[in-house]
Amino acid sequence: MSRTLPAVRRLGAALLVAAAVALTVAPPAGAAATADPAKAGGGWVGRQFTSGGWLVGQFGPDAGLTVDGVLALAAAKVGATTSTKATDWLQTQVGSYAAFTDTSTTPSTTTWYAGGLGKLLLAAHVAGVSPTAFGGVDLVQHLQDLECTPARVTATECTADQLGLYVDKGVNAYGSVTYQAYALLGLAAAGVTPSPAAIAYLTGQECSGGGFQNDHRAPAAACAPDTDVTAFAVQALYAVGSGPTAASSLSWLAGRQNSNGSFAGTGPTATPNSNTTAVAAQALSLSSSYDAAVAKALGYIRSLQVGCSATAANRGAIGYQSAVVTNDTLRASVQAVPALAGATIGSVTNSGAAAGLPDLACAAPRPAPSVTPPATGGGTPAPVDEDLTDNGSVLARTGASPLLPLTGMSLVLGGAVLLVLTRRPPRRR
Repeated sequence: MSRTLPAVRRLGAALLVAAAVALTVAPPAGAAATADPAKAGGGWVGRQFTSGGWLVGQFGPDAGLTVDGVLALAAAKVGATTSTKATDWLQTQVGSYAAFTDTSTTPSTTTWYAGGLGKLLLAAHVAGVSPTAFGGVDLVQHLQDLECTPARVTATECTADQLGLYVDKGVNAYGSVTYQAYALLGLAAAGVTPSPAAIAYLTGQECSGGGFQNDHRAPAAACAPDTDVTAFAVQALYAVGSGPTAASSLSWLAGRQNSNGSFAGTGPTATPNSNTTAVAAQALSLSSSYDAAVAKALGYIRSLQVGCSATAANRGAIGYQSAVVTNDTLRASVQAVPALAGATIGSVTNSGAAAGLPDLACAAPRPAPSVTPPATGGGTPAPVDEDLTDNGSVLARTGASPLLPLTGMSLVLGGAVLLVLTRRPPRRR
């Protein structure tokens, strides 16, 4: 008997096995990817959290920045696992972030801060943690205790023109419009109705042109309005049901927009940047009259998002003034992501957030095609790249290669043919 036929039959069987493998084994799954700017930005923000659950600021673990990061993840509907860990960490930081305990006195005294309490209330709301037992602390009660009332005026803990202002106690007592806005936003998120005096204080701080300045302003005093502060105040007024009183402030904000869609603030934010632009866009989005302005602002923010040409670890981040990662990028990104997601500070919830942190979708690099120059004159048309959209952005290739099933089918046919050709005829009896 010829030794060739068994060998050929074994080859045919091997081809059929290889075909089965080719048709059933999928290529390894890559990291989750998204073309959505908000989700890509949220994914980048989420990857900046430490294993302990916090974001690092200029001076180390930063609770305020971490709250902003939690809000960014919730707005983008990503990073639910990361957000939960961050909230757990925040609950251990209440006493150091939203309060100061002076142990040099007997007994020791603790001073609470309205801005920190307000932001923690927002984090509690997003995480679904009770605002009256956040880290074992009643955030609502401590915040309400800071409101300037006639009794506190009598006790010289605040002044008569500060009635309604959430202001801390002590020789360095301080309250501001930004803190007031966050306090109102936090109480509204907790389902607590602020006092009429607290809302009236904020509306009473509006400058004659519609803007707001940060520091407390006595009646008839000069006013230096700021874009960021005004945007926070507007969002707070809408959150507590006083949106109609913000009409002139929205008009003032819209008048601050530059031709490229950007906004600038005052002082250190006097140059157009993504941070100020984001909070202004959030405020303007509360009125449909400013949809066009919001669209321009979001376009400017998207132009500062780090794209596929950058190092993989930086993709998705939103730069402060250019599409690069610097020391300002994290703080800019946590403010910009909610705006890109179409969320305001008062509307953010964690409902429907996915657990993971998606990457920015980018096509895998492919070698340049080899082109043989024509023998005669005339130009050769450039090859069309089907992975490029009409604006030049690169789309990700997803799924298995179309060559894989073709290879499998070829192996099936080849193996079958060899088995048929080498099959012995039946013996005659």
